Amino acid sequence: MKTNQLKIGVILSYVGMIVQNIISIVYTSLMLRLLGKSEYGLYQLVFSVVSYLGLLSFGFGSTYVRFYSRYKVKDDVDGIARLNGMFITIFFDYCFN
Repeated sequence: MKTNQLKIGVILSYVGMIVQNIISIVYTSLMLRLLGKSEYGLYQLVFSVVSYLGLLSFGFGSTYVRFYSRYKVKDDVDGIARLNGMFITIFFDYCFN
């Protein structure tokens, strides 16, 4: 039974990769036709910048929620204050430098 699931998983993985490539080719040709070369280049540049900005967040939101909930359960007001100060410092430094 385990080998059947493994085979199905491998097949689905390959099907997913093929579908993803086909969609990318169709989407790119459609966007090129609708926007033109220069506008599509600008679109890709903006998309890349936005993607990099998303990567730079490093999962700070979920980390904040994790540690805030830990301090809240322990009723550690000083810990919450330090956590808030640290994240405010990180985000202001990130946004303004």
